[in-house]
Amino acid sequence: MWTGCSAEQDGDGAMIWWGKIADPLHPERPPYVSRHIQTRALSCLASACRERSYMGRDALQIDHLYRAGKLADMAGALGFMSPNMLGIAGRIEEVGLRRQADCRFEGVDTTRYEKLDFLWRAYDAHRARISSKDRQRDTKATKAPNLYQCAAEGCGIEATSKSGLSKCSGPCLADVKPSYCCKECQRAVGLLCRLIFSAFKTTHPMQDWKRHKKLCKANAEARLMQPMPSSNDSTCGMIGEKLIDKGKEPMIERNDGKELIIEVSAPGRPGGKMKIASTTLSPASLKEMRSYLEKDV
Repeated sequence: MWTGCSAEQDGDGAMIWWGKIADPLHPERPPYVSRHIQTRALSCLASACRERSYMGRDALQIDHLYRAGKLADMAGALGFMSPNMLGIAGRIEEVGLRRQADCRFEGVDTTRYEKLDFLWRAYDAHRARISSKDRQRDTKATKAPNLYQCAAEGCGIEATSKSGLSKCSGPCLADVKPSYCCKECQRAVGLLCRLIFSAFKTTHPMQDWKRHKKLCKANAEARLMQPMPSSNDSTCGMIGEKLIDKGKEPMIERNDGKELIIEVSAPGRPGGKMKIASTTLSPASLKEMRSYLEKDV
């Protein structure tokens, strides 16, 4: 009913049904509602309230946003916290309603938001886990950036693990082995470097394919070779990725489970940046999303 999928769309009707399931004192509540179902109904209601809090690019219905937070807090009290509800907490904090000192709205008291104890406890624990994971990854990426960042100029795709990107299948040493997020970037690196061969950048040595190709061959005997998949492609091969016909990468989702991230300009966020992570969106889809989000920045 909420989405209109396989039934006539009726947002108000959907919220009424979720309310009957979520409220244990509702006179029309169905019998034998488990805690599992109740918490999911609370999550759906919270999501609906959050959606209704948006009133345009520069407008926000803060009462709807509070209701979303309150419903998420109720689900948290019952032991359930979904990514959607963590997103609601992040939205409340982003617009400055979590603390009075950060409030952007004149005359608004943030006390009721501050009292969402279960929601903030779960959100802070989630942020701590994310921060710890990011620090560990950043430490590894600092030591070997070529393993975690796509080598193509201007791409911006990064991986959260060494297996997230495909790598040169040549015999080059690990500390100079380039990584790529897709075949399109791999070919772009080769084409770009043929055009700017003289402009070798020491900070991005992998962006000069001709020099890297020589380096690969020169180091052939300097490392222990492991079996590599055969390829008929004349450019540098990639591990774990089937070669595709030349042309633009299709806009499809992935199902390999590897997490990729991309940084996007976000005025108003700390540092003016935010990172988007996905285990399903293709590199092309992530870059298209970045372009869309930054077109008005």
